[in-house]
Amino acid sequence: MREGGVYVYREVKSEFIKSLIRNTSWRDEERRKYIDELILLERYILEGVKGYASALHYGSLKQRYREEWEKIYSELKPEEFEELMKREEEERKRKKLEDDLRRAEEIKEMERRKREWLEMGGLE
Repeated sequence: MREGGVYVYREVKSEFIKSLIRNTSWRDEERRKYIDELILLERYILEGVKGYASALHYGSLKQRYREEWEKIYSELKPEEFEELMKREEEERKRKKLEDDLRRAEEIKEMERRKREWLEMGGLE
């Protein structure tokens, strides 16, 4: 979406971003910067990330603009977006299960240590 370091607004594919452009004054510099970052998100979605630095930048933008990322991604690549959402949900469930198991182990260990403490004559 850049041409010699300059944003090429006419190449924007997302209707969501186009709508933002149509409803934003050129004089609104802060809003323009926001839109420029969404255009970068669109480029990463369409072209992928190329290298470590761009992967970090994409991750940062995705986290900062999660709702916008979802709108843009689901609009431009709906099938791929659905798959991503399914994988993210599965990952969330897996992490929750791991966290629950770890917490249960920590509680069990604390109870064991308390029993040992009390057996040694320690106070409750």
